[in-house]
Amino acid sequence: MRGRLFDGRTSAAHEVRLVVDPDAGLLRFEPEAAEARGPDPWPLAQIRTIERTASGARLGVEGIEGARLQLGAEARDYLAPHCPNLRRRPRSRWSGVRVALWCVLAIVGLGATLFVLLPMFAHQAALVLPRGIDRQLGESSERGFASMLGLSGKPVRRCMAPAGLAALDRLTARLAQAGGLPETPRVVVLDSRVINAFALPGERILLLSGVINRAENAPAVAGILGHEMGHIAHHDPTEALVRNAGMGLLVGIAMGDIFGGSSAGIATLMLTRNAYSREAERAADGFALRALATAGIDAMPLGRFYGRIAREQAASGVLVPSLLSTHPDPGDRQARVEREGRPGDAAMSNEDWKAFLGICDELGPIDP
Repeated sequence: MRGRLFDGRTSAAHEVRLVVDPDAGLLRFEPEAAEARGPDPWPLAQIRTIERTASGARLGVEGIEGARLQLGAEARDYLAPHCPNLRRRPRSRWSGVRVALWCVLAIVGLGATLFVLLPMFAHQAALVLPRGIDRQLGESSERGFASMLGLSGKPVRRCMAPAGLAALDRLTARLAQAGGLPETPRVVVLDSRVINAFALPGERILLLSGVINRAENAPAVAGILGHEMGHIAHHDPTEALVRNAGMGLLVGIAMGDIFGGSSAGIATLMLTRNAYSREAERAADGFALRALATAGIDAMPLGRFYGRIAREQAASGVLVPSLLSTHPDPGDRQARVEREGRPGDAAMSNEDWKAFLGICDELGPIDP
C-alpha cells in the first residue's frame, strides 16, 4: 500500500510504501525514491483522521505537528484495523494553550459582567424602577430578613408599643424632612439582639432592638436612622438588590439552576452582608451628618457610639481589615463625626426617649 507523506519538517512530499509493524505498534514508511533515511515511523495508536475525502483520507499523528499522510480508499481501509484511534481528531500542541486562553477570556468576561456591566445596569434600573415594584421588593426583603433572623428557632417579632412607635414616627419625620426625602420612610423595629439596621427598597428601614440598646441615647439612634435614610436617598437598597439578584442568577445558571429560582433568596441574603460599596457607605454617613445638622440634632453622641464599637472590636480581637469591609472603620467614622458633625439639641424629649426604649414591651407579627 502506498501514500504521500508530509513529515512536518519540510514542505516536500514523500511517496512512500506503508508497512504495518504490529509487534512494535508502528506504521513504517519505505520511500519510493532512493533516500539515505526514510521518514520516522508513526505509532499506530496515535494516528488520527484529519479529513475524509472522496478518494480516501488525510491522516495525522499525535506529537508531530504538521505531519500529514494522504491515502487512497484502499490504503485507508488497510490501515483502519491497526489504528484504534483513527476516528479521533489529532490534538494540536497548541490545544492546551487555546483551552487556557478561552478559560482566561471567559473569566475576564464574567468579571466584566459582574463588576462593570451588572453594577451599571443595577444603578440605572434603581433610578427608573416603578415605585410599585420597588415597594414589592421592599415587602419581600422585609419578610426575608424576618425569616433569616428567626432561623435560630424563635420567630422574630415586631416591636409595637404605641407610645414608642409614636416617638419613632416623630423622629423619622423630622429626619426625613431635614434630609429632603420626598417621602418619610417606613421604619420597623424588630425584637432582635443583633446590633444592626438595614435600608430596604421601597423606602423601608429595619431597625433591630439590639442597636437601640447599644446606642444609649436618642441622638445616636437619629444618626443611625439618618445613615439608612442616606442609602434610601441614593437608591442603594434597590440597586444592591438588583445587582445581587443578577449575581444570583449567574450563579444559578452556573450551578444548573437555569431559571435562577434561587436568585431572590441570594439577593436578600447578600443584602444583609454589607452589600454597599465603601463609597456608598461614606455617602450615607455624609447624608446623616447633614440631616442631623439641618434638624438641629447633636451629632457628637453618634461619634461616641462609633467609638464604643471600635473599642469593643479591638477588645474582642475581631478586627475587619478596611480592605475587606464595605463599612468604613468605626474609628474613622468617629473621627469624621468629630471633624464634620455639629453640636445641637436632643433628638427626642425625655418622655419620647423613655417611650421609645419601651417600644418592644408589646410585640406583634411581621406585617409588611
